[in-house]
Amino acid sequence: MVDLIFARNGSQRVSKVGGTQRNVDLLLEQPATRETTSVQIKSRAGQAVLGDYLARFREDGSCDCMLFVCHTPLGELRTSGRKGVDL
Repeated sequence: MVDLIFARNGSQRVSKVGGTQRNVDLLLEQPATRETTSVQIKSRAGQAVLGDYLARFREDGSCDCMLFVCHTPLGELRTSGRKGVDL
């Protein structure tokens, strides 16, 4: 469903479908700007899980942006003002 939402917004999936990918569920590219976005999708997650993925995003450095999509947050989730990261 998340993939479909972004596809309707003009983003193109550049990662493979299915299987396991390290640190990312979807890798998207905005064709007009060539901006790349890593998307991590969780049904439930707390701040510790988000913090882990924020660290992975910072260490990897291969994408321009990160989106953390969570259906049911376990408490308040914060990005601590990190640029290029959206919840």
